[in-house]
Amino acid sequence: MTVSEYTPENSAFVVFLTSASYTAGVILLQHSITQHSKYPLIVAVTPGLTPESTISFLKDAGFTIRELSPLLPPPSRKRSLIAERFRDTWTKLRIFEMDDFKVDTS
Repeated sequence: MTVSEYTPENSAFVVFLTSASYTAGVILLQHSITQHSKYPLIVAVTPGLTPESTISFLKDAGFTIRELSPLLPPPSRKRSLIAERFRDTWTKLRIFEMDDFKVDTS
């Protein structure tokens, strides 16, 4: 498949937003993408994103939001989080469930 075969209906950029402090970066990325690409930006938000007003702000600003359900490894005595800030790391694997977009494998 060539790049010319992709359409806005079946392709997108996806960015994960795990902290409200990165909201300005998402806004800047959206601006850049709309200036240089026909593909939309999907903002995937993890359950740990706080405050909830961040999601409301992005929705009101016209962003497409995908709220992800948490994904954690099975409990084990040998496995633990190195730090609480890494809790959303497993949830980012949910990108592979976004099968409504084509992936370029060429």
